[in-house]
Amino acid sequence: AQRALVNAVVDGPVAAGAVPMAMGFWTGDSGLTERMRITSSGRVGIGNTSPTVALDIAGAVRVGSFTTTSLPAASEVGAGAMVYVADTPAGATLAYSDGSVWRDVSTRSAI
Repeated sequence: AQRALVNAVVDGPVAAGAVPMAMGFWTGDSGLTERMRITSSGRVGIGNTSPTVALDIAGAVRVGSFTTTSLPAASEVGAGAMVYVADTPAGATLAYSDGSVWRDVSTRSAI
């Protein structure tokens, strides 16, 4: 029995010379279920076949875990990157890069 499939799917109105296509990624044990879709507009849905933003995930998301001494340089990863920092003085926290330093998501203070 088939356990995986990558399939092209029409995902919008078809017009002369234009057929908008999405890519569906299917997996399963006893039957196939679509797990991820990339739409013709470039949106990605994981566990969601109709993503409404660039990345639309139906479920929890895990970001990389670091200690304060192992954080990559905020300037190298760029503004908007997110990580989990396990050992800040106030305890474990999510942090984001502002392009210069890592900041605690709740307090905005530099880590």
